[in-house]
Amino acid sequence: MGALKGLFKGQLLAAIGRDPNDNIYPIAVAYVEVEKYDSWEWFLNLLLRDIGSHNERGWAFISDRQKGLLEAIAELAPGAEHILFEAHVQ
Repeated sequence: MGALKGLFKGQLLAAIGRDPNDNIYPIAVAYVEVEKYDSWEWFLNLLLRDIGSHNERGWAFISDRQKGLLEAIAELAPGAEHILFEAHVQ
């Protein structure tokens, strides 16, 4: 999600939520050394443990094709709605 460029190199992974009033709020944030499948699998396992599985709650995922995230969602939340967001930079 976000590369760190200061003293601590690495990546920040984040899960963001939106409530019925369209307010956006952070659900979970984690620091990892490298963004890859293993990092996303670890993050999603903890996230889903805390918020409940997609089968219980009907979670939907929106992502922008982060390294390893597509595979981790497919494995840990099979059948969950997953929308790919394409950011257009001008």
